[in-house]
Amino acid sequence: MLQQTQVAAVIPYFEKFIKRFPDVRALASASLDDVYALWAGLGYYSRARNLKAAAEKIVNDLNGHFPMTVQQWQDLPGIGPYTAGAIASIALNQPAAIVDGNVVRVFCRLHAKKGVSPKREEVWEWAKKNVNVAASKKLQPRDFNQAMMELGALICTPKNPKCMECPLHSSCRGKSNPALYPEAKKKTWKDIEENVICLLSGDTVMLMRSKSGQWRQGLWDLPNADRNKIKLQNNWIPLHSVKVKLIVTQHRITRTIETFEMATKHTAAISQVTRLIRKTSDQTEINFFPIDQLPPHGTGLKKSLQRALAVART
Repeated sequence: MLQQTQVAAVIPYFEKFIKRFPDVRALASASLDDVYALWAGLGYYSRARNLKAAAEKIVNDLNGHFPMTVQQWQDLPGIGPYTAGAIASIALNQPAAIVDGNVVRVFCRLHAKKGVSPKREEVWEWAKKNVNVAASKKLQPRDFNQAMMELGALICTPKNPKCMECPLHSSCRGKSNPALYPEAKKKTWKDIEENVICLLSGDTVMLMRSKSGQWRQGLWDLPNADRNKIKLQNNWIPLHSVKVKLIVTQHRITRTIETFEMATKHTAAISQVTRLIRKTSDQTEINFFPIDQLPPHGTGLKKSLQRALAVART
């Protein structure tokens, strides 16, 4: 949960999550929808999928026993070198390295380096050497690694670092101009255009669930069907077309929403539009949900609905 999310925001989610899934077997046996429901609001839903998949592998392949080495942890879904190192050092107190953005910043300033390789190989080697030296001097790996991350988070901050309070000040080569290290990288965006349909029936809205292997898999959203390929019956009253701007990780999305409202509830009309959307968007799970009781959904659904409803009700 702490990946890509701040501690203060995580705490209430974590408490609810642990109450619902008190052990690895409870998580492994839960439905993905149950996991998504408790994850809603944290974003990056692939983390939730991987967490459940890892729990299933621990239960099914390891008989409920947690891994004990960095490599064994990395064999689980969604766990890379950073998470494996964090678990091994903090939970198991093993001399395993951790490299996050804070550690990279400390490394770059300490050595006056403007950047490191994409996979941060040199930082990992430096971190491994340091945690082993610390362990040889009877320093707990969990304490050392957390101290390194906190050094970057609280002292060697991106802006206005507290250099005079830093325990590495005397040997830091970048202290005279810390803003140079590391060199800021310009964020690259991927621009996407989406066409979706908002079909309203009373206080319900039609949603579809993305299939496995697709972006936002397992989550519900407005049907991503092209209005020009769907011929709606007269029961559907066209309301408006609006555009919504969304930001999802590195994606800038321009979403065009065509909104329609059912004049009177008609089972045949619902069946007809469901078949059309399923055919044009290659989706299998389509259903109507109360607008105030949305199922697990991806980033953008609430904003899209708010925009569509605000225009529809004016």
